[in-house]
Amino acid sequence: MYTLHHSPPTLSPSLPLLHHSFPLPLPSFHLHSPPLPLPTVPSSSFHPQSPPVPPPLSTTTVVFGHSKQLWAVAVNQLDGTVATAGYDKHIVKWRENQLEWRIQAQSECVSVAVHPMGTVISAGTIDGHLVVLNNNTGLHVATVRVCGSPLSCLAYNPGGDILAVGSQNGSLYLYKSSKDGFVYNRFGRMTGSQPLSSIDWSTSGRYMQTVTSDYDVTYWTVRELSKVKNSLDVRNETWVTQTSPLGYMVHGVWGGGKEAHIQVTVDRGPRGDVLAAGDTDGYIRLYRYPVLSMRAGYHEYKVYTSYVSGVRFSHTDNYLYTIGGTDAALMRWRLT
Repeated sequence: MYTLHHSPPTLSPSLPLLHHSFPLPLPSFHLHSPPLPLPTVPSSSFHPQSPPVPPPLSTTTVVFGHSKQLWAVAVNQLDGTVATAGYDKHIVKWRENQLEWRIQAQSECVSVAVHPMGTVISAGTIDGHLVVLNNNTGLHVATVRVCGSPLSCLAYNPGGDILAVGSQNGSLYLYKSSKDGFVYNRFGRMTGSQPLSSIDWSTSGRYMQTVTSDYDVTYWTVRELSKVKNSLDVRNETWVTQTSPLGYMVHGVWGGGKEAHIQVTVDRGPRGDVLAAGDTDGYIRLYRYPVLSMRAGYHEYKVYTSYVSGVRFSHTDNYLYTIGGTDAALMRWRLT
């Protein structure tokens, strides 16, 4: 270890000491020219050692999911691809569990439908606009102003030449769809008093059934653009889809008495032998179709924290897609 020691200075004896008997004057200095200006230094030179700014980081999306309430799901019955739309304004196309494309609309979306020919995807917004997109690319095709209320449900007829649009104002708007779903012209409006939540077309294309938010079933005739006065007129009709949670063929889902959960969404499989139902408490049930008895057996799964906003079967009945409204989650189930 090394230590430093400080000692006071000493005078060397070989050097004579100088003694002055009178004080010596202090030297004085006089400037005979103006002072030189101080050099100016650029501000950037004050930090010669500052590190260079790094380039911006590049990011890659690993998993995409809706970030706000998710209310709309539809399945392409030709190839099984899935479309979703939600309050985050995103309209998304999925192929199995992979994102194919997504676009952002100008308003929150609450409904979605796929054209029967698989050419376009249509979405309804909360401010009453219908947004039509190319199914293959996601490019914008058209935006149609329908009304000033949310468009809560959409459904194409079997041929794809008519699109029915249900609104929160209780009205049902009919649009003629031409050029494989790329052009829309309104030709009718049928007025109701309660918000609509689902639409099903009859196989013949002559009738529709709708369900309101107060759980009332209404039948409509396309030819007369009015409500069907006598429900017996449609008793022999078969329906292309069964998304209505009310009706004779599905009334068994309401079994359970006063403690029963409120069923808000159902879907019948393409082969017509199975029915999925979702309720307000986050449960999904799987039944044999038709569900005619209040004591019908079922498989039940607790999936979401609250509202199940949609259930849809794949085009082959092998998979079931479900969405949770406030959970903003899309789930894919395999049926075995």
